[in-house]
Amino acid sequence: MAEINDPRIIAVVQRLVANRGIGPRNTVGSLFRKVDGKWLWFAYTLEDELRPEGVKVYGATCIEAGIYNMAVTYSPHFKRDTVAIAPRFEAKTSFAGLRMHGGNTEADTLGCILIAYKVNPQFTAIQSSAEKAWTSWVEARGGGLLLVENKQLEGMDYVAKFGAFPNKLL
Repeated sequence: MAEINDPRIIAVVQRLVANRGIGPRNTVGSLFRKVDGKWLWFAYTLEDELRPEGVKVYGATCIEAGIYNMAVTYSPHFKRDTVAIAPRFEAKTSFAGLRMHGGNTEADTLGCILIAYKVNPQFTAIQSSAEKAWTSWVEARGGGLLLVENKQLEGMDYVAKFGAFPNKLL
């Protein structure tokens, strides 16, 4: 699998694995983009529950960690262009039709990655959609690769220690 220093990767989602139980069946993370060789925080992410490897509950499981192709395409569901993400051909996944779009809670996603600029203190919801800016940024680059990582941290311990959710790569 490609690593974070792979020049083909232009974006990273880092999820705190310990989020299980913080919010009602959701997984919160941070989205970073590479600008001039530096990783910069862009937005918070929210997905469905992180489940053990190989376990998938339709509409209630976040995507597997790994490398995904990103491209801006028209979404018949949303009736606008959004960032579509698809597993690399070597990945074995049961997820299809994935998007990165706005939303607030795990009720707004069926396996997609929700993106927004704010997260509430309980990590149960995100707000202030980052979809339009993210779609424009990915489109300007002609797409690229997204790395999705699970970080083995105690989410609440991190927040208690630093006073906020991570806004830098871990």
